[in-house]
Amino acid sequence: MMVAAIGAAWLLLLVLVCASAPPPPAMSSDRALVDLGAALSAEPALSGNGTQSCASCHQGARAFTDGRPTALGSTGEANTLNTASLVNAGELPALGWARPDLTSLEAQIAVPLFGTHPVELGAGGH
Repeated sequence: MMVAAIGAAWLLLLVLVCASAPPPPAMSSDRALVDLGAALSAEPALSGNGTQSCASCHQGARAFTDGRPTALGSTGEANTLNTASLVNAGELPALGWARPDLTSLEAQIAVPLFGTHPVELGAGGH
């Protein structure tokens, strides 16, 4: 019981600290860039099968994940990892589990578009 009380106290402290922290600065206040990003994220023509978009797996209602234990690529094959959340992705120092060298969104986007291990959007042959 004592361990649970200590754990609850730490959780409460964490919530209070996070609630008082200022929000991160906006990556871009350029509305045209924001609108372009939203349109590209929802565009199924960027996938190999023409039916999936980034937003198919990165759903806003699910913290920009798909809620599945493992992601499904455009081939229908289950990947070994789940869909990573994109919440505050622009603020992260590295993007992706396997590629810590990818430090910009512009460099990272090639992985889901053209990667083959695992296939995500599968646009490599198009």
